[in-house]
Amino acid sequence: MKKIYNILIVSMSCIILAACDNYSYTEKVNSVKVNSAETIIDAAGGTKSIAVETNGNISAYSKDKWLSVSCKGDSVKLNAGENITKYSRHTTVIIKSGGDSTIVNVSQSGAIFSLGQSGNIFVHNAGAVNSYKLKSNVPIAVSSNEDWISGNNANDSLYVTTSPNTTGKPRYGYLRYAYGNVTDSIKVVQYDAADLTGRWIWQYNDGSENKAMYVTTTTDAAGDSLRIALFNGLFTLHAAINQGTLVLNAGDYMGVYDSNYTYLCLLDMNQGELTWNTSVSYAADILYSNDKTLTMFSFADNGSWSGYSINGLDISLFSSQTLSNSTLAQEGLVYMINPVMYRGN
Repeated sequence: MKKIYNILIVSMSCIILAACDNYSYTEKVNSVKVNSAETIIDAAGGTKSIAVETNGNISAYSKDKWLSVSCKGDSVKLNAGENITKYSRHTTVIIKSGGDSTIVNVSQSGAIFSLGQSGNIFVHNAGAVNSYKLKSNVPIAVSSNEDWISGNNANDSLYVTTSPNTTGKPRYGYLRYAYGNVTDSIKVVQYDAADLTGRWIWQYNDGSENKAMYVTTTTDAAGDSLRIALFNGLFTLHAAINQGTLVLNAGDYMGVYDSNYTYLCLLDMNQGELTWNTSVSYAADILYSNDKTLTMFSFADNGSWSGYSINGLDISLFSSQTLSNSTLAQEGLVYMINPVMYRGN
């Protein structure tokens, strides 16, 4: 009985194997094959291609209108215009042949241009040609609102040309650089320190009313800072000239008054705080009045005092030249909120 059972098992195995041999499975193969593909297009636009291998005619289309697609033989041409935004964009291309299809992802870079220069471009009256590193992946148009400023970009640099300033006055203008609807500009300031000397009007608020007085300015021997004599020379501010801006530093020694030493403190009037820390500064950029009849230096917060916003000056008295809370004899001898220095052109 056991022998017959074994024979039955062997017979059944043979039948099953024979049945397997008679059943065949053919895997479906996509007839559309991408041999090579250029799928990244520069922000400036251009044409790329996809090489396709298939048995019949091909057709293709893009899911987004910014990418146009055409077919010729076994090649799919991709064409994109300028991407005038700073954002990259992406789409898919569907390629068909017969009943088969395949998908290819295509992207275009966003426009990039940034100038390796922060703050103003400052040049002296002699004029100059200066170059600044310019990072860009698109062609850039350069223009100016002043005929004494010109510029061009080449070799990954922005070249700024300024003519000699023979006006005897400080001046400024803007150099603009643009691509598509993305624009930026940089302020170009031109003067020598001697152009700032003479008489100006100093305007401020003392905490209760607006006030103004005449001040006299002179330069140091090096010509890189300006002395501003307040109250007929009773106190003197020392303003460094930095990229065309005037910079006042807290802790500036201003002279002796009533047997005490006067120093400049900087104020955040909104928070009721002052500082004599010499690392904190207050800066004035050059401006014109709306009718361009006045040249002004308007002081504004420059972010140098962390957690505070500077909006004024405080001439304070100290009993010694070591500044501390214990030597502070009188704060607020003079408050000067939102000071502006100006004169006629």
